[in-house]
Amino acid sequence: MRDVCLCYNLGTMAEKTVALTGGHLTPALAVAEELAKQNVRVIWFGVKHSQTADSRFSAEYEAVTARGITFIPFTAGKLWRKWTAATFF
Repeated sequence: MRDVCLCYNLGTMAEKTVALTGGHLTPALAVAEELAKQNVRVIWFGVKHSQTADSRFSAEYEAVTARGITFIPFTAGKLWRKWTAATFF
């Protein structure tokens, strides 16, 4: 198995930066908007697609990117009751 490294240029360390992930979307977006008003850079870690093998974007991804917030996707596994090729791999 190969290791995968995702590297992002997040700017200088002199900038104030906050990373957000998880929790409820609406309150987190409100916090992100308030931080942006204070010139704090917000980076959001989340899932780009809401379901395994789904090509549509998640509501989280669409809401965050629509506000111009940097979005860094990660893959999160789920435990499924029904096993198929799409949910297993």
